[in-house]
Amino acid sequence: MPVLNQDTINTIAIVLIIAMGSYFRLVDLGNPGFWGDEDTSSLPAKSFALGQGSKFVSGMEYRRALPHTYLMAWSAKILGINKDRSYRIPSAVLGIATLLLVYFGTKRFFGFYVALVATILLAFSEWHIILSRTARMYGPLLFFSTLFCFASLAWYSTITKRLHYLFYACLFYVISSTFSFLAITVLPILFLPSIFSKFDKARFFISFGITTLLGVLSILYFNIFLNQPYTDIKNAGDSSSELLTESTGGNFEALERLGI
Repeated sequence: MPVLNQDTINTIAIVLIIAMGSYFRLVDLGNPGFWGDEDTSSLPAKSFALGQGSKFVSGMEYRRALPHTYLMAWSAKILGINKDRSYRIPSAVLGIATLLLVYFGTKRFFGFYVALVATILLAFSEWHIILSRTARMYGPLLFFSTLFCFASLAWYSTITKRLHYLFYACLFYVISSTFSFLAITVLPILFLPSIFSKFDKARFFISFGITTLLGVLSILYFNIFLNQPYTDIKNAGDSSSELLTESTGGNFEALERLGI
């Protein structure tokens, strides 16, 4: 009987971990039904899938996490407009992709055993399983924010001192910020290593300048573009806490919380 070498054992271990993590994120994805703010994301996605734009039942435009809205709408067209799981699939798929990303990214910089532990912790993390099974933007946000972190780390790596990693970091941050304004919380990662690593004046000023620019653009994007529909509603004198219901049938619970 042939003896498995260490590389083969390592590969089998990580495949099993990711397979189990994937199972927890996909099994019985339609249950329980929508809870919390899932309707806030899925209603505009359903509207978009029906060709009516990203809007609530009231007609108010919903601009937050537009890439996630588009992904959910595409999924709903394929898997069923009135099925809850249709709107959760993008989060589940990107949640599984995050497991792969954490493994390969961590292995690249810190080695197999650190990557193994990090992947195990994430694969069986209750909070990440919940995020990956929820029709909200936070799971996808974590995926692109993690990409941003690894690209930023590559920018500072003594092995890969290449400018294109800085471009990738900026690109992944911009994508992350379109999912949620919370992306700004990871932005300092692009700048902080320049303080703690061996000082490089050019890299310090480049990183600081780009971090500041991206931060300002994020704030402007949030205040000017994303919040405009809410400002319009407020100016029109409508209640931002008005509850609206729509009878759609199937498994789709259409309870809209306007202004959330």
